[in-house]
This record gives sequence, C-alpha cells and structure tokens, in this order.
Amino acid sequence: MTMLHALKKTLNKTRRIIKYCTPMPSFSCDLPIPKPLIAGYTHRLPCDIHIPYANGLVERDQLQIRMRWIGQDGVEYFAGQAPILRGSHARENTRVIAQIHTPQKAGTYALAVALVRGRRERELARSDYEWPVMPLAESDGFCHYGEYMLGLDASTRCNLECIFCLRVFVELPPAKQVTREQMARLAEQAFDGCSGISMSLGAEPLMNTQFEEIVDLFGEYPYVFTTMTSNGIPLNERKARLLVEKGYKEISISIDGVKKETYESIRKGAKFEQLIENLKRLQEIKREMGSPYPRLKFHFAMMKRNVEEMPAYVDMAHELGAEIIRFQHFIIPHEDLTGECLWFEQEKANRYLSEALRKCEEYGIKTDAPPLFDLTRKSGEQKKLRTEQCHWPWKGMLIGHEGEVYPCCQWKGSVMGNVNEQTFEAIWNGEKYRQLRNEWICGELNENCRNCSALMEGDVNDISSFFAAEYERINGKPPTIPLNLSKDQK
Repeated sequence: MTMLHALKKTLNKTRRIIKYCTPMPSFSCDLPIPKPLIAGYTHRLPCDIHIPYANGLVERDQLQIRMRWIGQDGVEYFAGQAPILRGSHARENTRVIAQIHTPQKAGTYALAVALVRGRRERELARSDYEWPVMPLAESDGFCHYGEYMLGLDASTRCNLECIFCLRVFVELPPAKQVTREQMARLAEQAFDGCSGISMSLGAEPLMNTQFEEIVDLFGEYPYVFTTMTSNGIPLNERKARLLVEKGYKEISISIDGVKKETYESIRKGAKFEQLIENLKRLQEIKREMGSPYPRLKFHFAMMKRNVEEMPAYVDMAHELGAEIIRFQHFIIPHEDLTGECLWFEQEKANRYLSEALRKCEEYGIKTDAPPLFDLTRKSGEQKKLRTEQCHWPWKGMLIGHEGEVYPCCQWKGSVMGNVNEQTFEAIWNGEKYRQLRNEWICGELNENCRNCSALMEGDVNDISSFFAAEYERINGKPPTIPLNLSKDQK
C-alpha cells in the first residue's frame, strides 16, 4: 500500500513537471470591434483564439485567458479571466467568452489579452484601438457586450393541474412550443453575451417534443448557464441521460410535500413514487458519468396543508441530492383557497420554516426563503418603491412562445420586439429598450415600473402581498379577507 502511494505521488509530480515545462503553444487572438462600454459593469466579450497546431498536452484546465485594461495614464486595471478551452484538448480555432469587468473610472483604455498557464503569462494581443468606457448616465441606454439572462417557455403545455396554477382557472391560448430551428437562430445571435437561459416561465419544458434536440444544441454553448423548472414527472431515463451528457447546469424540481397524499393533492395528476424514482435515477446517471450536472434544486410552495412537513422535507431533499431549496409562500389565486395562506398561521409558519432552515444549514444546503413574520406588528404599512435601480433592463429578457420580447415577468406594457422578426441586437439596443433604461437612469419611471409588485417593499405581514396578480381577473372581484380567517380575529 505504501509503495502504491509513493508511485502515485511520483506520477502526479511527473504530470506537474510536464504541465509546467511544456513550451506554451503559439496562439493569436482576434478582438471584436470596440463599442462603448459601461463603467463598473460586467460584460461578456467574445474572443476568437487561433492555434496553429493541435497540442495534445494542452489540457483545458491548464490555460486561462486574462484581460487587463490599460488606461491612458499607463495604469493597469484587472478586467477578468476565463478558461480558454471548451473541449478536452486544444483545437485550431475556438471562441472564448470572457467575463470581463470594466474599470469604475470612465475613460479610454487599451485591452491587453494574455495567455496564462500555471504561474507563467504571455501577452497575446493588445488592442491597436481604444475602448471607450463611460458612466451609466452617459450611455444613452445602450448596453454593448452585455451580460444578460434569457427566459422563455420551451413549451406552453403542462402535464399537471396544480391547485394554484393560472391555467386551472383561466382559458389559455392553444399550446405551442419553441422549435430547435428557432432556438438555434436565437443562440447564434444572443448566446455570446448570455450568462444563462431558463427554458421555463410557468409551463413544463419537458413536454416540448423537440426537447432533446434543443438540449443537444445547448451542448455547443458550454459557457451558458442552462436552467429550467420542471415538475419532474416527464424526466425519463433518456432525457435524464442527455441532460448529464450535455452538461445541462441546473434543474429545479417543484415538489411540495414529503407525504404522497400531500404532494398529489397539490400537484394534481402527479405520482409521488414516479417523481422520486426519476430523481434517484438522475443522481445515479450523474455518478455513473462522473458529472456534477445538472445540479438539483427543489422548490417548495409553503401552505397550510404542507407547512408541518417542511423539516422532514429537508431530510428528503438531502437524501435525493438537492443542493438548493427555494421556499416560497403560497399565493392565493382563488377565494376558495384563501385558507391555505400562511398569513393566517404566522406563528406556525415561523416555527416550521425556522426548523427547516436550521436543518438546511446542518446539511450544507443553500436556501432562498422569505423572511419570518413579525408577530409583534400588524398589517397595514404602506408599500413603497425600492430606491435601488432595477437590473432587468440591463440584465434580462423574457421571450414568449411567439417570439415576443418583454423586459421582465411583471411587464404589462407593449412588447419590446420579436426575435422571429428582428435581430437580437436590434431589440436589445433598440429604441424601446434604450428608452426604458434611460427612464431608470433619469428616475422618470413609466407606469409599469412605478406599480411593479416585484419592486415594492413593505410589511411582510401585509395580506395584500399574498394575492395573485390575476386574482380579480379570476374571481371577478378584488380580494377580501374572510372574518373567520382574519389574523386579527384570532
């Protein structure tokens, strides 16, 4: 055993010597034509790297591309770095998407690109032209080489009828889906600046009949964080294996109970045993292939019928390999479900949520949870708009199943454009997006942003926060609090 250990140490030392003593290959780098950037902002810059010969000894964890801003005063500012290789070995030509940070100080800068291996660094290129970096207030609403998140519904179909889902109460348009061709066109135009893409905005992405072709396409863009929310029921072995093979980054599973009867009473049409089997199989495939992806995230809708199961839910999540749990309050869509709201069970909600969060900390599970109720205060504090700037006009875009573009999920205004009819750049830096950004820069907000529920803050005990935005549309009247359920009457 001792000899084997010594042999392993010798082999590892030999690998390190080869790794750091092998001559650095000859590379060259092409930078894009500069456009004005925003000071103190994160950008994603595409760089084309050319390798005149393939070197089998150059592994992807050996090489990094490092960027620096050089001001006119000669001062260097760290910009960022990224792995240079996307395959297992170097290829003759490859595109690197480097996440870079512009200096806080506005001005004009040269951009230096260096190749790094271990402790050695060699400059590949320094721009002959200057890159303008300007304050946000002077950007005129433009956002070049932005780092944004895309959200879309891969399919508007769903296999379940969850008790709080809008589709249960409102007649929706005929089901549609995104095709691989549409996704490929979007990817070609937008993925270089995309930090992540979510394939679900409320429906079930696994119901898309071209799901496997789309995931296969995503495999060509490993620098994009891919995520989706699913109920997990359609996650068969073939789809699970494909997600692991292509390095799909995250899948968020909606599961709201530990007991079969609780879960199936909320997620109508689901089978608890089938879901657990699907999740266990996914983890087995990940172990088999030696991959950490997709990481597993759980989503729990907190309500009266499942609140007591929350501590045991964390145990189950740990056993199934969940890395993140998002706890979220049940939002009332229909007056018949008002009694499920935990606003009427604040002490109980605090007790079980606190216990669940304590267990998450013990297991090392990350959490996203609402604040506890303040039992010493009554509802009634008036909401107000947050003072900080909304990041969505610079950081996000939602795309409907017809290609229509919205700046966020709360937007009630006209569409910003259509990706099936316009280029991504024409929309992202088009007149409507620039106008929206300038409104935030100047503080002259439009009606949609002034009344945005996501940007409101106030008393966590405010009952109005627990009613769905579509409540009046569904029920034909504004929400009212039944006296027999009112917290103040208890």
